[in-house]
Amino acid sequence: MKFQFLSARQSILVNVVAGPLLILLLALSGLLLEANFLYDQHALLKRQQSSARTAAELNIALKNQTQAWSDYLLHASVNNETGLWTQFRMRERATLELANELLVKIDDEDLHRQIRTIIYALEVLRIAYQESRAGFLNDSGNPGAANMQVRNIDQTPSTLIENLYQNIEFQAEAASEELRERSVRLSGLFAALLLLATIIYIRFSGRHIRRLLDKQDRSHQRVQWLLKHDYLTRLLTRNSLIQEIENNIQEKQSLYIFHISLSNIKDAAQSHGHSLQDQLIRVAARRLSSEKRPQDLLARSIGEEFVLLVRDDENLVVRSYARQLLSKVNTDFSVAGFRYQIAGAMGISHYPSHADDCASLLQKADIAAVHSRTRNLQSPCVFAPAMTNNILKKFELVDELKQAIYLHQLEVVFQPQVNLQTRKIVGLEALARLTTDNPQLNSPQVFIPLAEETGLIHRLGKLVFQRALQPFAQWSEQHPELNLSINVSARQLEAPDFADVAASACRDFRVACERVDIELTESNYIDGHHPQLDRLRESGFRLSIDDFGTGYSNLGYLARFVPQQLKIDKSFVDKITESDRSHALVQSMVGLAQSQQIEVVAEGIETEIQAHILKQMGVDVGQGYLFSKPVDAAGIDTFLNKDRRQLKASGQLVSLYPQNFS
Repeated sequence: MKFQFLSARQSILVNVVAGPLLILLLALSGLLLEANFLYDQHALLKRQQSSARTAAELNIALKNQTQAWSDYLLHASVNNETGLWTQFRMRERATLELANELLVKIDDEDLHRQIRTIIYALEVLRIAYQESRAGFLNDSGNPGAANMQVRNIDQTPSTLIENLYQNIEFQAEAASEELRERSVRLSGLFAALLLLATIIYIRFSGRHIRRLLDKQDRSHQRVQWLLKHDYLTRLLTRNSLIQEIENNIQEKQSLYIFHISLSNIKDAAQSHGHSLQDQLIRVAARRLSSEKRPQDLLARSIGEEFVLLVRDDENLVVRSYARQLLSKVNTDFSVAGFRYQIAGAMGISHYPSHADDCASLLQKADIAAVHSRTRNLQSPCVFAPAMTNNILKKFELVDELKQAIYLHQLEVVFQPQVNLQTRKIVGLEALARLTTDNPQLNSPQVFIPLAEETGLIHRLGKLVFQRALQPFAQWSEQHPELNLSINVSARQLEAPDFADVAASACRDFRVACERVDIELTESNYIDGHHPQLDRLRESGFRLSIDDFGTGYSNLGYLARFVPQQLKIDKSFVDKITESDRSHALVQSMVGLAQSQQIEVVAEGIETEIQAHILKQMGVDVGQGYLFSKPVDAAGIDTFLNKDRRQLKASGQLVSLYPQNFS
């Protein structure tokens, strides 16, 4: 968008502003030159007219002067001679003044000489007039001789004035011709410049437009590519792949659809942010791209899902090819210094065996992938009609789970945690159990993953908090050494108000947050610097790592997480008496926790031998069927309130109390 805006602005600047402005400036320059020529022409014409008019007036004045002389000779007498002579002298002075005026107006040196010659001739004529007058008076009024003398001299200035008038007109025409020639030269130069500017503008504008069109064409191609490809992985988009699938179906080509779904990537995003999630998706895309055949088309569907269009041919072994791809995806990822195990599930559908249209084909491949993921299958799963029924059953379970949460069909049971040294109850783990009419849904292994997948875990978690804190509020008053452990899913931490809701629930039931342990499953790999965990610590909650050893158990993880407690998973406790290797593994876990001053709880203790070995290792607290199965609140009341003798007599929880071990 920015490139298109700049290109459009450049195009407007060059084609609309710069080029026309240059031509306009040249045109204005031409107009100014033409106006200057017209001005000079007009000024020359005015000077020419003024000089010619003055020359004409000078000629008329000379004739008037001659006529005045003639009148003087004809009408003068002794009595009136003075008056006529005065009038003649006035004519004479007027002629001389016009000659001087003409001398001032004309700049040409040659004309100046002519005018000065005329003035000199007029002076000579004036002297001749005076001498003729003297002779006229001496001859007692005889005008003949006097007039003849003047006429011989009078012809000279008259001829000179006529020549001057002609020279003025000739010179004006020459100057006008010179101006016209100059105007023609300037007009030619202007026309040449204008033509050159136009050619330059056309060539530059054409080149710029071609360059702009090329850029727009490349931009259009880029936009088209982006519309058909995923920005993160550079693979085809789902819509682009659908078009290819439909084209193959129209051509009746046999094909397979591989739907690859990646798990656990969202957990990585929770620990290190969405940038790590994007890196994992890109790595998975590169692995699939490098492993697939060149003729097959790979696309990113949505989120962590990929779809591969596999064109059937005689060399294709579908299951072997699918296992090869899935094995490549399931190999450990190493990103940002951490190794991640991404569990990939693959579903396969075939055209035309499973469906005859694109939408159904994609849907059935997706159903097969869901079937593979829910059953933790490690190999590709080919679609079968029975899988559709399983999906429908899953939808029914989701509806039942929603209804169970809405109707509060939930029971919280508690399993005691026992100090292995004193055999006294020091803690209780709250466990959620549904009480619906569907035994399948009531299993925690079913409804908890289902709640996490559908987002119902948030409402379910709040309900578990309330049901667990309600009886614990009374127990905590009577037994100040008692702590409560509540399991929390990583999905619950996605809620921005989780820590505030947990702290508020504790305040409502008057339970100190320091008495509550928040258990987080290690396999989810939650970053120790998660903002919700920081707020839980600030509120006083203790943090515990559940199922320790099944996920990312290492010293660096413990240093980042900073828990107050870790719980060794039951799978390690079961094998502690079977091999030295299992024994050493548990011992290393305990040593790792003790080095960080972290309390250790062993889960799934079922025999006294296991309890004894764990106590010798330095395990602080034990939990398991050896001490008690999970019981309801009434059962915990019984455990806490009955005295030791009554418990021994009834045979219940005998191992809850101190015993001596050799």
